[in-house]
Amino acid sequence: MDQQYFLNNYIGKFNQQDHSGFEEFFAPNIKMFNGGLIFEGVEAVKEHYRQIWSVMKETLNVKEYLPVNDNRLVIELHTHFDVPEDKTETPFGEIKQGQQFDFHGLILYKIDENQKFYEVHVSYFNFIKTDADGTKTNIGMPH
Repeated sequence: MDQQYFLNNYIGKFNQQDHSGFEEFFAPNIKMFNGGLIFEGVEAVKEHYRQIWSVMKETLNVKEYLPVNDNRLVIELHTHFDVPEDKTETPFGEIKQGQQFDFHGLILYKIDENQKFYEVHVSYFNFIKTDADGTKTNIGMPH
């Protein structure tokens, strides 16, 4: 998969909270493994991100783009989440205005013959919560 195309069209759309990137890049039978969660199908993935994006701003920053072969891609990723207001029920549990969350890990994409992702595996190096006062807590996996 072409690196610039991936960064501009998948990561770029994701950072704009544009679900059309999922439809363009995901096979209909996509399986996403993220922490303890498994999402099956494009609609399930879109719903997961709708829930996150409705309560916080999420920004992806690709640190490394590592094609393994024609049907495997690994990226090293830093994801930053900003919390604009207090919410009690979110995929991260209760969140408070001014908090930030930072994910660092690897994502494995398995690519089918149509150049669509049919499996995505999210692995965590760390996940840090920073409170509005600057206190940092390593929270492991939020879900």
